[in-house]
Amino acid sequence: MIKSKIDLILKSKWISKSPENLPDFIISGGMKCATTTIHAILAKHPDVYIPNGELHMFDMDDIFEHSDFNHYDQKNDRWYGAAQNFDKIWDSYHTKYKGKEIKLKGEDSTAYLSSKKAFKRIALQHKPIKIIVMLRQPTSRAYSNYHHLLKSGRALYSFEDTIQYLPHTILSRSMYKDQLENLYEHIPRERVKVVIFEDFVKDPKATLREVSKFLEIDFSKFNESDFNTHANKGNMPSSVSLKYKFSRNFRFFGNKLYSDKLLNFKPEKDSFFKRLAFIIHNFINPVKEGKPEKMKASTKKFLDEFFSRELEGLDELLGIKILEKWFK
Repeated sequence: MIKSKIDLILKSKWISKSPENLPDFIISGGMKCATTTIHAILAKHPDVYIPNGELHMFDMDDIFEHSDFNHYDQKNDRWYGAAQNFDKIWDSYHTKYKGKEIKLKGEDSTAYLSSKKAFKRIALQHKPIKIIVMLRQPTSRAYSNYHHLLKSGRALYSFEDTIQYLPHTILSRSMYKDQLENLYEHIPRERVKVVIFEDFVKDPKATLREVSKFLEIDFSKFNESDFNTHANKGNMPSSVSLKYKFSRNFRFFGNKLYSDKLLNFKPEKDSFFKRLAFIIHNFINPVKEGKPEKMKASTKKFLDEFFSRELEGLDELLGIKILEKWFK
C-alpha cells in the first residue's frame, strides 16, 4: 500500500500540468541516424516549430544514457543530478513551447529510443504525442557514435579497445529490437513512424513526404532546397592519438558540455591552467572537416555478425526485410 502511494507520487512528478506546452511529436533517435538533419528540414516547414538542440526532458535522470548529466562536487562531497527540482525542470521545458502559436511543435532527443524510462513517461502525458524513430545499419551507427564521443572528449581509447572494454558506450544504442519492443509497449503503433536512415539518404524527399503524411502537415509547403539540408557534418581532430591523451588528462571537458542540464548546480569557473591547456590543445590539434578512417574489415565483420544475431526478429517487428539490406 505504502509502496503504491510512493510510486504514484513519483509518477505524478513526470506528468505535465500544461499539456498545451508539450510537443506534438518527438524525434526520439537513434543517435547518429540523421536525426539532426531531419530536425533541420522539418524546422523549415512554416507549420512546424522545433527548439534548437536536444531537450532530454523524459530521460534526464537515466544514468545509463546520460552519465554526463550527473556531477560529483569533490569539494563539498555532494552529488548533483539533472532531476532534482521538478518545478524548475518543467518550467524550463514548458518555456521552450510557451506562446508558439503554430500547428505542430516538436522535440529532438535522440537517447529516448535507448532509454528504459522515456517512453513510459511520454505515455503518461495528457496529450497523444507522436514518435519518429530513425534506424541505421547498426555497425555504422556504432562507429559514428564512437567518433562523436571522440570529438567531444569522451572516447579515451581506440574503437577496438572501446568495444572490448567499454562496449555499452557505443553498442547499446544499436540494439533496436529491444528498444522498439519497449517503445511499442508504451506507445500505440499508429503514433510511431520508423524511418530507415539508408532510405532517407537515398531519397530525402520521398522520406519527408511520408513523414509529412504521418504528422499531417502539408508537404507542398517545403521548398525544394530544404531537401538538400545536411546538418551535423562530420569533422575530426587533426591527430586522434593526441586527442586521446588530452581527453584522458582533462576528462572534465566532456562532462562540462552538459553542465546546463544541472539546474541546481553551477560549476566553478575553470582555473587559468585548465583554460590554457584547452586553448593550446585546440591550437596544435585543430578540428578539421573530413571523415574518419574506414573501419577495419575484421572489426566490421565481428560487429555485423554480433548485431545480426542480436537483432534477429527485427524484420517481423517492423514488417520489412531490413536485416537483409544491412547485412547482405
